[in-house]
Amino acid sequence: MATRIIAAWYFVHQDRPSFPSVNFNAFDPFDDATNAHLDVQDDHFKLVCELGAASTVLLKNERGALPLGRKDQNIALIGSDAGLGRAGPDQFADQGGSDGVLAMG
Repeated sequence: MATRIIAAWYFVHQDRPSFPSVNFNAFDPFDDATNAHLDVQDDHFKLVCELGAASTVLLKNERGALPLGRKDQNIALIGSDAGLGRAGPDQFADQGGSDGVLAMG
């Protein structure tokens, strides 16, 4: 895991002096000394809408292969990202963990 993190660090050139410094402290989000509170939203909602529309998939239910329209069918979501964690969304103070999905971007 450390190799993967370090490789990504070099890949995006975080080792160069021109790379912006860290400006957010997740452990103390209201500390003005460590949080620049930069507004990075701009008009990203347009890109999000475009990507969401482009990634929408419509499935054709040939020969009833999909459980659509039948009331007695179940769908199972399996895996660590299948739903909320045992303690609900955002259960980890440091926004990390491996149980469920974080409810943040």
